[in-house]
Amino acid sequence: MTISPHRSTPQNDLSVSVLRQRYQAAVDKRRTWLAHWQDCYEFALPQRNGAALQTSGGKRLDRVFDATAPDAVEQLAASLMAEITPPAGGWFDLEPGGNVAGEDRAVLTEQLGRAVRILQG
Repeated sequence: MTISPHRSTPQNDLSVSVLRQRYQAAVDKRRTWLAHWQDCYEFALPQRNGAALQTSGGKRLDRVFDATAPDAVEQLAASLMAEITPPAGGWFDLEPGGNVAGEDRAVLTEQLGRAVRILQG
C-alpha cells in the first residue's frame, strides 16, 4: 500500500477554469466597494493622490476637511505598529544554533544579544 503525500480534497481538485470563475466572482464582489473605499481614502488622506489626478491649473481640493480622519489614520497606524512590534518588549530574539560549541556559545550568545538590542532600538 502506498500513501500519497497529497490527499485528494476539493481544494486540490480545482481546475483552472473553476479557479478563474472564483477569482472573477471575488473581483466582482470587490468592485461594488471600490467607490466607497475611494471616498474613505479621500477623506482620510485628502492630499495623498493630488498630483496624480490633477490637471494643469485645476483645483486640487474641492472639499473642506478637518483633521479628524487623518489624525485617526495616523493613530491607527501607530497602534498597529505597536501591536506588531511592541516598543516596550523584545519582539524577536537571536540565539546560537545547536552546532555551536559550549565555549563559543557563551560568546556568541552575548554578541547576538547585543545585536538584538541594537536592532530593536
